Amino acid sequence: MRFKVKGEENVSLLAWTTTPWTLPSNVALAVSADYDYAYVERDGGETLILAKDLVESRVKGDYRIVRVVKGPSLWAWNTCLFIRMRILKRLPTWL
Repeated sequence: MRFKVKGEENVSLLAWTTTPWTLPSNVALAVSADYDYAYVERDGGETLILAKDLVESRVKGDYRIVRVVKGPSLWAWNTCLFIRMRILKRLPTWL
């Protein structure tokens, strides 16, 4: 799924789910503090953000990695899908 980043033109976070029917009720995306996330620029000016280890296997066509950050750099961003969503700083203790 592509989640557009509010306030950033042509920038989206990519996320995977095994339960797509739950997307309308989602209230957050989670990113790991330990993972590297790549900003991948594609033809046409689109920028995708996803786990760096997944870039080669998931991004098709011509692209270039323009920046790599750790998860905390993505915390507290607002994204959009069906409803307004936000990034979790940490997983709830009940998970």
